[in-house]
Amino acid sequence: RRIEQATTLLRDTDLPVTEIAFATGWESLGTFGRTFRDITGQSPSAVRREAQASATPLDRVPACVLKAAQRPDLTTAVLEKRRRLAEGTNPS
Repeated sequence: RRIEQATTLLRDTDLPVTEIAFATGWESLGTFGRTFRDITGQSPSAVRREAQASATPLDRVPACVLKAAQRPDLTTAVLEKRRRLAEGTNPS
């Protein structure tokens, strides 16, 4: 489970490998690296490099997809609208 979390953090964040190791419960960077390599077959740095190499640049993603990814979920949007209506500040 910790290795899965570390893999996700390596692929999805720019956190340093050391910080990821400690954030996922490892007390030693060496133990983290060895265990990670034994389980995944790659070093943490190699996983990060591979993820960065295969990442899609945001300028190639359609604007509508980027906007949809930034929208709040429906429950949050409804609650925000109700709050604004109750306060009389709804920009309609």
